[in-house]
Amino acid sequence: MKKNKRLSINLSTIGENGRSIQGRLPSSIFEIKSLNYLECSRPIDYNLDISIVTHSVLIKGRVKTLIKRQCDRCLTMCDCTIENIRVCHYIPVTDEKIIDFTDQLREDILITFPQRFICAESCLGLCEYCGEDLNSDVCKCTRKNESDNIWDKLNELKL
Repeated sequence: MKKNKRLSINLSTIGENGRSIQGRLPSSIFEIKSLNYLECSRPIDYNLDISIVTHSVLIKGRVKTLIKRQCDRCLTMCDCTIENIRVCHYIPVTDEKIIDFTDQLREDILITFPQRFICAESCLGLCEYCGEDLNSDVCKCTRKNESDNIWDKLNELKL
């Protein structure tokens, strides 16, 4: 990761009552290569409260971004808002005067990615036989009328 794309804070700028910071980080902190089912091209918005607590730094707040991701049912690319409203990090203070917490914010977004992404609750997905998108077209394949019961052939046996 490039040094100029990091979020760090000088400890001397944090007063007794703490400090609030807001801003944006570039999407390049995700370090996700170009994938055909995922795009992370929007910046990450952050709103953080930082305070010093017994020789450590307490960081609390929220992070949010917008990604494009492929629907797991219909395979179309759709926008997905990723937000973590429970950012909380307790970082011990060392001899360094500047603390970099870019990696922590990156992880706060990545752990919020949905395991399964559906573009809409009403998404019908693809036809299991011909692959037609059932949200936009009516499937005309003939296989859907065939029985899916694997035991049907056994019922035809004459014993």
